Amino acid sequence: RHRKRIVVGITIAATLVAGLARLRLRREGAVLPVLSYRVNNQEPPAGGYILVPESAGSLLAFSDGSSVNMAARTRGRVVDVNSHGATVALDDGKVSVEIVPRPHARWLFDAGPFRINVHGTAFTAAWNPAEAVFEVHLLRGAVSVASPLAGPEIEMRAGQSLRASLRDQTVTMGTTSSVLPPPAYPAAVAPTPPESPREAP
Repeated sequence: RHRKRIVVGITIAATLVAGLARLRLRREGAVLPVLSYRVNNQEPPAGGYILVPESAGSLLAFSDGSSVNMAARTRGRVVDVNSHGATVALDDGKVSVEIVPRPHARWLFDAGPFRINVHGTAFTAAWNPAEAVFEVHLLRGAVSVASPLAGPEIEMRAGQSLRASLRDQTVTMGTTSSVLPPPAYPAAVAPTPPESPREAP
């Protein structure tokens, strides 16, 4: 009987844990809808491939407030968009990125053999396939860069820059003078103190 009670108790506990896990997944799915984006306030092209003309840049505006500004003559594509973020491939050129921090967010930027893992930040990235040169300037927040020239991912903080050359097989870290302040959030409104009771005339 004792063993039977233990088995029944374990079964009930496992059922409760599984039920709570399913409930949590449902809640997260309801809270985190799949992101959408527009290119210059228009529907994105099929396949997500973007070829920016020579005359002006292109702005990718995402539904969570994040943005990717592609400089003139830049080539790239939005590989994937999901509830946590997006994966963007930079084939050639330069982008200025502003990612809104959110719980469970995951944004990836690929440039040749390099990958930028974004942790809620603002940065610029450039990739020149002809010269095999990759550059990142971190303006705010933090990113980590996966590089074929280094072992573990390279952690970067605001004010740091990175330049990697596949041709020279070098990775150089430096500083940048352009640092953005933290994004402004609405200030909390102080509660109004209760009025003291008035004396009866």
